[in-house]
Amino acid sequence: MPPVVSREMPSASRVHVDLVVVGGGIAGICTAISAARLGLKVALVQDRPILGGANSSEVRVHLGGYQNLGPYPRLGDVVAEIGPAKGGNAQPAERYEDDRKMAAVKAEKNITLMLNCRLVGVVPCGGGATGKRIASVIGRDVVTGVRTRFVAPLFVDCTGDGGVGALAGADWRLGRESKAETGEKDAIDVADKQILGASCQWYAAKVKSEPARRAEFPSEPWMIRFNEETVALGTTRVMCTHGMMGEVVGMAASICKKHGCDPRGVYTDHLDELEALMTKGIGLGKPQPPQKYNQGGCKFR
Repeated sequence: MPPVVSREMPSASRVHVDLVVVGGGIAGICTAISAARLGLKVALVQDRPILGGANSSEVRVHLGGYQNLGPYPRLGDVVAEIGPAKGGNAQPAERYEDDRKMAAVKAEKNITLMLNCRLVGVVPCGGGATGKRIASVIGRDVVTGVRTRFVAPLFVDCTGDGGVGALAGADWRLGRESKAETGEKDAIDVADKQILGASCQWYAAKVKSEPARRAEFPSEPWMIRFNEETVALGTTRVMCTHGMMGEVVGMAASICKKHGCDPRGVYTDHLDELEALMTKGIGLGKPQPPQKYNQGGCKFR
């Protein structure tokens, strides 16, 4: 896929920062907070009016995955700061504590938060050891249509669908890898293009003010038929894991700024420094509500 070069409208504003994080889900929030606490000026660009992504009142998926485990038990501290106290999928909106996430981001003076701002383009520039670099990304306000150009030396794609990378012309693939490619004994023999499906979820509640009535769920031609041969599987794409990855990415971004290096240089030349930050953690050190719904065998509270 060739790079998409977007040119801002004459009236477009510019935001100059050290790091641009595109996507305001758990991964993006944790990346932005981690980098901001380490001194970077961060733009957090989210295409919805609220933060949280799948763990918001709009989507209503609870946080999954363990956190604060060895060898770096402090990873997950930021996840705990923004995570709701109660678990459960498809629950009432207030259970996902959107305000908790928003307050954590707004408390960081180094974060410029751009809500309702949709990524519409990437402007590349030449140079760099690995080929073209991103010079800026273009966002458009989904309400007003106003465009903003975000300029930075570093960009993080937390969109969930790889939007920044795809528009920048980065390598990408669709589907499952073969056993020969990965060496995984449980992988498929021949690569294919199978991907995750979609889920529809809902919750029901009794309404005392209305008389009892029958709810109809009519069958429609566009509906997918479910049987024993079809949508269920497990994945490693869980939000606590992504949040901890975001914490580490924010740490790595701070090392890039400190040493003037690319992300690859963090691994080749400054890995010990990154490991030291991972050991120390970036949390506030304050007690957080227990989030035991992430633990296997625990019932939702």
